[in-house]
Parts: sequence; C-alpha cells; structure tokens
Amino acid sequence: MIGNDNEHLTNRVVLIINTILSLFLVFGYLAEYFKGNRSLQYVLIFAATVIIPISIAVIMYIKNAANKRIKYVTMIGYLIVYSIALTTASTRLAFVYIFPIIVMYLLYFDLKLTVYSYSYVFILNMAVIVQSLFFKGVDAKGITELTIQFAAILLFGIAIILSTKLSNKLCFDKIDNIKLQQQKQEEIISKILEAAKILDSNAKEVQTFIAEFNISIGQVSGAIDEISKGAQNTSENMMQQSEATEKIRELIHVTSGLSKQMGELSNNSINDVNEGLKVVNLLNDTAAIVNERSLKVEKQMAELESKTAEILGITTIISDISAQTNLLSLNASIEAARAGEAGKGFAVVADEIRQLADQSKQSSTKIYTIINELNETVKNCVEQIHSMKNANQEQNKFIVSTKNIYSHISENTSKLSDNIKEVNSQIETIVESNESIIDSINKIAAVSEETAASSEEANAMANANLQNVEELMIKINEIISTADEMKRYVS
Repeated sequence: MIGNDNEHLTNRVVLIINTILSLFLVFGYLAEYFKGNRSLQYVLIFAATVIIPISIAVIMYIKNAANKRIKYVTMIGYLIVYSIALTTASTRLAFVYIFPIIVMYLLYFDLKLTVYSYSYVFILNMAVIVQSLFFKGVDAKGITELTIQFAAILLFGIAIILSTKLSNKLCFDKIDNIKLQQQKQEEIISKILEAAKILDSNAKEVQTFIAEFNISIGQVSGAIDEISKGAQNTSENMMQQSEATEKIRELIHVTSGLSKQMGELSNNSINDVNEGLKVVNLLNDTAAIVNERSLKVEKQMAELESKTAEILGITTIISDISAQTNLLSLNASIEAARAGEAGKGFAVVADEIRQLADQSKQSSTKIYTIINELNETVKNCVEQIHSMKNANQEQNKFIVSTKNIYSHISENTSKLSDNIKEVNSQIETIVESNESIIDSINKIAAVSEETAASSEEANAMANANLQNVEELMIKINEIISTADEMKRYVS
C-alpha cells in the first residue's frame, strides 16, 4: 500500500489515464455509429456507463485528493465499460483494453485489488471464449484467435500478479531498511549528546577566559574609540575635501560646457554671416536676371511693333493689287468681247491678272506667317513678364531671410556676452573652493598625528592580550578533538 502523502498524486494520474482510455472507447463507438454498425441508443448507454463512474471519482478527488476509495470507483467503472466492450465488440482484440489499466493500477501497490479485478477479467474472458466456441461457432482462424486471447489473458494475469507481489515485497524491504537506519541514527545521536556534554564543560571554561579577554578588549576598545573619533574627524574632513573637489569638478565641467557653447555660438554666428552674404549675392544675381529679362521684354515689344508695321504695309499692297486686279479683269472682259479675233491681245492682260492674283495669294500667306510669329512673340512676352514676377517674389524672400539671419546673429551675440559673465562668476567660486580644500588638508594633518599616538597605545594592549589568546587556543584544541570524535560517530 502507498502512503497518504503520495495517494493524491497516484489518484490524479489514474483519473487522467482512465478518462483518456474511456473516452477513446466512446469515440470509437461513435465512429461505429456513423458507419452504421451501432445504434444511437447503444452509444448513449455506453457513454453514460463511461461518464458516471468517472464523474463520481472526479467529485471525490475534488473533495479529498487522497481518498482511498477513488481507485475502487474507477476500477469498477472501467470493468463495467470493459465488460460491455468485450461482450459486444465486433473484433476479438477488444480483450486488450484491460492491459493498460491493470498496469497503471500497479502504482497503488495493492495486491488484493489487482487479484480481485484481474480475476473478474479472467472469468469474463473465459466466458466470452466459451460462448464463442460452443454457441457462436468459429472456424480454424477463430479458434487460433481465441487460443491467443486465452494465453494472453492468462500469462498477463500471472505476470501482473507476480509483479505486484514482487514490487510490494521490495517496497516493504525498503521500509524495513529505513527503520534499521533510523535505529542506527538514534544510537549516533546518543553518542553526539555525550560529546555535547563534554563540549558544554569545556565551553564554560572557555567562557571564563573570554570574560577576562573581554576586559582587555574593553581597554582596547577605549583606545580604538579614540582612534575611531580621530578617524571620524578625518572622514568628515575628507568628506568636506571630497565635496569641495566634487564642486570644483562640477564647476570645471560647467565652465567647459559654457566654453563649448560659446564656441558653438561663435561658429553659428560665422555661419549665419556667411549665409547672409550668400543671400546678398543671390539678391544681386536675381536683380541682374530681372534687368536682363526686362531688356528682353523691351526688345520683343519692339519686334512686335516692327512686325505690326510690316503687316500694315503688306495689307496696303494687297489692297492695291486687289483693286488693280479687279479693274484689269473688267477691262479684259470688255475688250475681249468687242474685239473678237483682235481680242487675243487681251490674253496678255489676262495673264497679268493671274500673276497679280498669285501675288495676292503669296501676300496673304506671308500675312498669315507674320501673324503667327506675332502670336509667338506675344507669348514670349507673357512668359518673360511671369518670370520677372517670380524673380521679384524670390528677391523678397531673400530679403526676409537676410533680416532673420542678422537678427539671429544679434541674439547669439547677446547670449555669448551672458555666458562670458557666467564664466567669470564660476571662476570666482572655484577660487573659494580651493581655499576650503587647503583648510581641510591642514585639519587632516593634525588628526593624523593624534591617530598615530592612539595606534601605539592599541599596539601595547594587543601584546598583553596575546597570552590570553594562547591559553584560549589550548581549550579550543580540546574542543576540536571532541568535535573530531563527534564526526567519527556521525560518519
């Protein structure tokens, strides 16, 4: 049987494994139901048979995890499930469902439970085998399978019962061995108690020497107290010196930071000035561009005026030619009608009329071309005007930027002046801290002399204590010998 301390752990493992195996059977029969091999009523009854005992065992475990009845409830519940599965299974391999459960119950070291439960399993399997042989009828293969089932159940039962008996015997042997070791330990403890008496006697003698030693220690303590006071004063002065040094370090650090900041401000001022010069140069370049574009606009406007004049002249010519063409055409028509054969001379006139017509056409084409050029020129004028407008806007931006840059220069210069004043103030503080350090050093020198004198007195008292220490060592050696004897008994 196992102890109550481990009973709850065994119960938990058995519950988990039992639940897994039972649910595995339930899922198997559900699969059979979906295949059409089992009815729904059968599956529900089987599931209820599985769930009820497990639920009871779980409730018992929750109330008392070390409940000794849990193993009986779970075993009986599983035997019922096993009986249903074995007697209704379509395969002869169903008898193996009991093997993992029986093996698991070895954890309880309960031989009676193993024998009783497996006896029921053996009888149930024998009944199934007999029923198959005499009532159902089996072929040669079936007889072989039944023989294997009988042999497996029998041999496994013998093996599991013998294993349980052997494990119980080994467990009881270990318990007897533990009891024997406990008896030996009690004897050792008795010897240790005797040795403790000797140690107690020697400890009292040591206590007397320690009392005398305490007197000497008191004298030494007085000297050490003087040393301590001097050391304390030294420590305080050193702390003052440390604080002053730290203050100097901080001031130097601040001064260094201010110097760096002044350098940065100076660099920023230089950069700002350079940026201002760049902006001024850009303003000059922009002004030049504006002037150049203004000249282009003026020139293009002059060209526009010239082209306009040409258009007017050509228009006049075209008007004259058109008038002459109309007149000549009229005369040619009249003369040709009157002259008859003699009208052939008017053919020349007609030819002139055609030439004039051609000139009119060419002039018209030229007018069209000039008008297109005029349009392009006008477009260029518009673009130049826009460019001039953009240039003026950029120039205004540069002017504003220049103003901001020089304002920044003025601000940095003001900060630089303030930082210089702060540096001067910090330097004065550094001088005062140095004077404080000098005073602290002088005090440290005086305390060091007092410490040296107190140390000499402490040295003399320490020599007086050496004799007491030697006598104390003799008693300590006796204690060590007694301790060695105790170790021999303990080992």
